[in-house]
Amino acid sequence: MERSLGKTPTPEELKYRFNPGVRFYFNYIDLVGHPRFCSDGYHYCKVKDSIDLNDYMVVAIAPESTRVTLSKATDLKLRNRLSFINRDKYTDLNSWSQNACRTASEHKEK
Repeated sequence: MERSLGKTPTPEELKYRFNPGVRFYFNYIDLVGHPRFCSDGYHYCKVKDSIDLNDYMVVAIAPESTRVTLSKATDLKLRNRLSFINRDKYTDLNSWSQNACRTASEHKEK
């Protein structure tokens, strides 16, 4: 959302004009074992430069409106770890975040 606004969103924008992107979920223990893991004092867990999503991503949650685009753009291994949420039901940051976490937990249990 910051990129589309060109600034940090205000609390009002997060509540009434929230525009979610893809939210990635990883296993913390796997990330700590990554060769480029670091703790920089600001981020709780950070992997420098890049990470292979095929090897480390548990699930990605995205708006339903991106299903066709993301399904075409990702390989089968990643596609099987994508879940989508109807943005119309969860219009603010808090409700979107709660539902994304719940959806990720359900996906992880499968």
